[in-house]
Amino acid sequence: MQAPNVRAGAAAGDGAGAGDDTSSFRQAGPSRPAAKGFRSNAGIMQINPINDHAMAAAAVPRLQIVSRIAAGVVGGYAFTWGFVALSIALLFAARLEFHDAEALGTITGFLVFLTVFLWAFAAASVARAWAVLVVGGALMAGAASLVQRALL
Repeated sequence: MQAPNVRAGAAAGDGAGAGDDTSSFRQAGPSRPAAKGFRSNAGIMQINPINDHAMAAAAVPRLQIVSRIAAGVVGGYAFTWGFVALSIALLFAARLEFHDAEALGTITGFLVFLTVFLWAFAAASVARAWAVLVVGGALMAGAASLVQRALL
């Protein structure tokens, strides 16, 4: 059974199919060259064995994506934890009731987590994202500890 947008006898991707549009999948053919690193053999796409170096290089972005996800989740949690601890300590030091300070700090923590999670993907480098999130969270947690000790 043929695809509905290709008429009988027409090769896929030659533009001769009925209802052929740019959103339909086309294989490499006479009017559409194969993508770099691929060769077409009777309409079947195969990986070019000469281009193994490009495939090895493709593993690097996967590692960077996983690292950015981890930075967003783990680093974002550490940063938010430090932010919430510091904001609660400072708000309580400013004579706000403890439970009000806790509620306000936690609610703003949700917005902070969302912001730093998204920023982890927009950062120029993965190392910068990790450094800012983890070091910033540790500094804020340390500052919160100092404020709490001063209050007691």
